[in-house]
Amino acid sequence: MVIADLAVTFEDQAAGALHSSLQLSHDYKTRKYQPIVAELQYKGWRVQTAAIVYGTLGSVQPSNFNTYTEKLRLHKREARQLDLQLSSHCIRASHRIWGWHCRRHRERQRIDTASRAPRGSGGGARRTS
Repeated sequence: MVIADLAVTFEDQAAGALHSSLQLSHDYKTRKYQPIVAELQYKGWRVQTAAIVYGTLGSVQPSNFNTYTEKLRLHKREARQLDLQLSSHCIRASHRIWGWHCRRHRERQRIDTASRAPRGSGGGARRTS
């Protein structure tokens, strides 16, 4: 049995950091399932964990390919295609999210501008002599 977890994480690596955010996400996903793995192994199951990680801008965790071919037993050609498709999908999804944020920002700017527009002379009732 393979417990696989797919993560799409923000691509960031602070100056001086030993590991990328992709590697940190991979490590977290692997540790996350250890109690379940231990319980299933205790009950006689053969269990492996598989962390598959992509970055929001399409980066690929280097261990993904081995996960596909060794743990999930995909053919190398299928693994390469899947890796490329998922990476491309992350890029497209990030583009859509960015576009949504930009549209929302422009809408808020229009609303703010409209609410500050002058609404007349600002004077009181007109006197007649």
